[in-house]
Amino acid sequence: MPCRLPYRWLMALLLAICSLIGGPSYAANTTELKAKQIWQLLDYVAVDYGGAVANGVVLKSSEHAEMQEFSATAERQLGELPDQTDKGRLLQQATALRAAVAAKADPASVAKLAHALSSAVQKAYPFPVAPTAMPVLAKGGQLFQAQCAACHGQQGRGDGPLAASLNPKPTALADHMRARERSLFALHQIISNGVQGTAMQGFGALSDEDRWALAFFVGTLPYRGCKPEPPKFPLARGATRV
Repeated sequence: MPCRLPYRWLMALLLAICSLIGGPSYAANTTELKAKQIWQLLDYVAVDYGGAVANGVVLKSSEHAEMQEFSATAERQLGELPDQTDKGRLLQQATALRAAVAAKADPASVAKLAHALSSAVQKAYPFPVAPTAMPVLAKGGQLFQAQCAACHGQQGRGDGPLAASLNPKPTALADHMRARERSLFALHQIISNGVQGTAMQGFGALSDEDRWALAFFVGTLPYRGCKPEPPKFPLARGATRV
């Protein structure tokens, strides 16, 4: 006759295992990961909303719907973060941002709201926004040619051999205007997590060192061939260095 463990004993065992797995370190890592995800969503809204709305008119309904989804998701995920002193204020900011996006507000106003909230999230739930060591650009270049050039093109102009078959099209990483709006940390987050609803997959399997090398290399693409002093890239707009 098979041995059957008493139900209460089995539940006690499961709870004990969960307490070991889900201890303070696990909870802290989960909070940091979610805070980073919220930051990435807000950065997307700040940078890409201008391509969806202008003068109170929707330029592309699919992009405006995406901006609404991102702002709503950021608000929901903020509500899931651990309670602390500034959480109520952050949620108010998130609600204001979602309302502004829904009302087709001016892109500059939406960008200001999104950047202010992303900075506040990083300060309230701190996470590192810089690599622990100087990235090796040569390694980043090798990774770009191996992992990214097929879609983004060898020079990062969004014209790789697979680009024509993708919808939406790959981002032109060499675009100067876009480079001025996106920080190195934002590039690192995109490389790490990918972009939902696009062909851009995350490269979480790469080491953090390699992902930073790739981010720094991508950050140089708009300035290739420039003779003056090297460009100065922001790590993360308004972020606290930790």
